[in-house]
Amino acid sequence: MDLRERIVAHVSAGGSRRGAARQFGVSDSCSVKLLARVERTGSAAPARQGRPTGGGKLAGHLDFLIASVERHAGRSGRPARGPCDGRRSRCRPPAPGLRG
Repeated sequence: MDLRERIVAHVSAGGSRRGAARQFGVSDSCSVKLLARVERTGSAAPARQGRPTGGGKLAGHLDFLIASVERHAGRSGRPARGPCDGRRSRCRPPAPGLRG
């Protein structure tokens, strides 16, 4: 059983919201907000997160953008670079006197 469902079951069986929070190791706020959500929506399922799909400034150009990316996949015009590309990084080649 999911933690959210266990908290709801605990409160439905007569426990307090804060008591459920202590029993299941979550904050009082988490338990109180969860039960408020259940009262409001009838569900303990989490709310959707993120932006809804299909909106935004580029929505009208989506087909063109996807086709363009697929057409040019793998052709950036630059040579491929690995983690040790000669720039200063944590992955520098060993010093000349230390090579095996």
